[in-house]
Amino acid sequence: MINSVGIQLFAILDVANGTIAAKDICGMILGGNCAKKSKRLSGWTLDIPDLDVEPPTLPLVYPKTSNSTYKILHLSDPHVQLDYAVRKKLVKSTVIRISRLFQVGSSTECGKVICCTSYNPPPKDASKVAGLYGDYKCDLPLPTLDLILAQAKAVHPDIKYVFLTGDYPAHDVWRQDRAHNLEAAKAIVDVVTKHFGHISVYPALGNHEIFPVNMFPAEDPGEHVPKVFDPSWLYNYLAEIYVNWLPGPQRATIKDSGYYSVINKFTGPFF
Repeated sequence: MINSVGIQLFAILDVANGTIAAKDICGMILGGNCAKKSKRLSGWTLDIPDLDVEPPTLPLVYPKTSNSTYKILHLSDPHVQLDYAVRKKLVKSTVIRISRLFQVGSSTECGKVICCTSYNPPPKDASKVAGLYGDYKCDLPLPTLDLILAQAKAVHPDIKYVFLTGDYPAHDVWRQDRAHNLEAAKAIVDVVTKHFGHISVYPALGNHEIFPVNMFPAEDPGEHVPKVFDPSWLYNYLAEIYVNWLPGPQRATIKDSGYYSVINKFTGPFF
């Protein structure tokens, strides 16, 4: 993680021009007593004059209702854990084929935000072994998402289209890199296409698709984003794997800045 994130961190420190001290970094990363020594975490204000003026409130005007309604499937924040690992006696070959990095025998107690991966050794306590379809201390196994989508399709065959609103990778940001996040995106697109390839799917970016997380640098007038920080590696790949979901003009704007607009035949335009 240091090798992957360090270059962005040092660039931020350079922009700060020496105003970020060791105690500030300690407070932001470790918190606790470290945070009490840093004034940057609590000793600052943000003046937004527009918030001091209450905007006028207009009466609500409700649109006319119609007899036409449409069923939409909204998939948000799947955070799929590609190498989720379960107790060996429950593993089935059909499940293994779904998850390419599938391994067995991981612990739900690892002392980190996310457990249940092949990175964690098997636990001594048998009750702390990851279950076949997930655990509250882990992110979503890909086979579980596959079953969820199959159930949604079976119970709701009249779904008209799908909203897929991002956050494909798991929360184990300390283990991630660009290749990992692209693989998570591809896995999500593949499993959604498997079940809903016959209808329209409208994807949107989440803050976890990029690496490092939240880092979406954009060019300001007179400034240029160095290529090493340019998010086009993500935008270009998403435009490529969305080929069955979005037409060419929409994928072109994804490549440019990660956005698109489209007209839906049921409800009209949206972004």
